[in-house]
Amino acid sequence: MKNRNELPNFFKMPNMKVDTEKLLKCFTDFKPSKDQLVRKCGPDLLNDEYEQTYITYSNDKSAMLRDKADERTYTNLYDKYKGTYVEEVLNSFKSPYTRTRLIVQKPGAYILPHMDYDTRFSVRFFIPLVVNDWSWVAIQRKGEKLPEFKYMPADGSVWFVNVGHKHSAFNFGKTDTIKFIESVNGQKDLDYEVLLRVTKGKEYIKCVMSKDGRMQGAILIGETDLEETFENLILNQMDLTDYGVDLLDPNIDIEDYFD
Repeated sequence: MKNRNELPNFFKMPNMKVDTEKLLKCFTDFKPSKDQLVRKCGPDLLNDEYEQTYITYSNDKSAMLRDKADERTYTNLYDKYKGTYVEEVLNSFKSPYTRTRLIVQKPGAYILPHMDYDTRFSVRFFIPLVVNDWSWVAIQRKGEKLPEFKYMPADGSVWFVNVGHKHSAFNFGKTDTIKFIESVNGQKDLDYEVLLRVTKGKEYIKCVMSKDGRMQGAILIGETDLEETFENLILNQMDLTDYGVDLLDPNIDIEDYFD
């Protein structure tokens, strides 16, 4: 099991796509029932700019109401979602689902930086259903001066988000945003590898690669001259399997390969 420091801040899951319209329709068709936990809170815990509707629940109802239940005990799916596309999405992960919620952020809503738990305890995935150009998630690692900001489009992609580090989410747009957030018990879904090149005092290059050889993200520090090349590789999702570790070989000018 990898800890939070061994995993990237964000990772777009390869070969996983969700029908966002179909998933969203499940929640418009089925309104929250009386026994279903709906929690409202805002940046100051006094308004309803942030609303989360629970899709799974824990048998420890009293702890759940106090938001004190173990994340891994939310293994029960509300009956209304059984046999629906919601259950299909939940079961599309290799690791068993746990606490899962539908989160709505109103315009101007800002979730303050906070840290949840290490990835050896539980793993969290985001599926954006409705977004705007001003909805972001940020992760701040200890010792790093600046957070990493990530815009996640509502295109059906599934994102791993490393909540073991301080993270925040905000909606500075003029429309609501909606995210389907699923936690799972285990790391079977995190199939990736990291390529690393460090030249002390000069550069730091880190690439996150899916098992099928596609670049999912990168961190570049220093004068690397790789920014445009890596951006294109991430956007184009080219199969880089044949290049292997040569992708970061300092003696190979990879810009010539992908110009």
